[in-house]
Amino acid sequence: MDLQFSEDHTTLADALDRMFEPHRAIPVGEAQPWLPGTALRRDLVENGYLEVAAQEEIGALGALILVEGACRLPVALEVAANAMVAPGLGLPPEAAVTVLAPRNPEAAIRFLEPGARVILERDGAVATVVAEPEDVTPITSEYAYPFALLAPAARARAVTVTGVTPQDLLLWHRLAIAVEMLGAAQAAFDLTVGYVKDRRQFGRAIGSFQALQHRLAEGATMLEGLRVLCRRAAWSRDALDAAHAATWAQEIGSRLIYETQQLHGAIGLTMEYPLHYWGYRMRVLQAELGGLSAQSGAVADMLWPA
Repeated sequence: MDLQFSEDHTTLADALDRMFEPHRAIPVGEAQPWLPGTALRRDLVENGYLEVAAQEEIGALGALILVEGACRLPVALEVAANAMVAPGLGLPPEAAVTVLAPRNPEAAIRFLEPGARVILERDGAVATVVAEPEDVTPITSEYAYPFALLAPAARARAVTVTGVTPQDLLLWHRLAIAVEMLGAAQAAFDLTVGYVKDRRQFGRAIGSFQALQHRLAEGATMLEGLRVLCRRAAWSRDALDAAHAATWAQEIGSRLIYETQQLHGAIGLTMEYPLHYWGYRMRVLQAELGGLSAQSGAVADMLWPA
């Protein structure tokens, strides 16, 4: 398998790196659950980056590069539904935020705001609706994303999307979860590696102890495995590949949350330290679409249908 980016994808990755650079700085002493990425999202919209998947030579792999990179940043912004899921379903591009509604109508929705395009499943079909101000009830959460509830009236007036099945939506939603997890987990892991290089105990950096190096090596291996699964699913657009990627993402999510927290020690528990910006995102992604049991069950059903 050739895992090297094409020239077009390399050019895209380089351009995005330059755009992300001003937003990589981690604020010191900020004790808030999440940081808004409004300015970056505006720049992405104005420069057409949320529509990269529509370019034949870029496709879903280009959207993957965008989503993974954005999810590594300390700021939180919606890019996966706009840049990956909506194009995958053949929906027209939107400058407004696009969000994915859980199957449970009472569940909170990440990034939901007035004017957002909501993609949801209703009565065995995929439908969309634009959220009006009266449809949106923001809620307070510590889980590193802005959340809100969608009024039942909005779901009732949603318009069915022809030619798109719930299975199509599941495929792209699973891939989005996997790529978002990859970005958040990689950022938490990179922060941890930097910390153990700087933190000294017994006269040496704690990262020099072999026991910690073994744990970090395992984490790096898990992340690289997820990266391969995500890229394969983006390339193949196959339901089984997407389910595999989501399964591994939610499997390693819990393990990497534990390891990054353990290797930081008590400082990682504080809101003033930035680990929570990614750790709490990982908690949310770990439970999305029913969590690990649902994704692994889907893999089993596709491999061994009854």
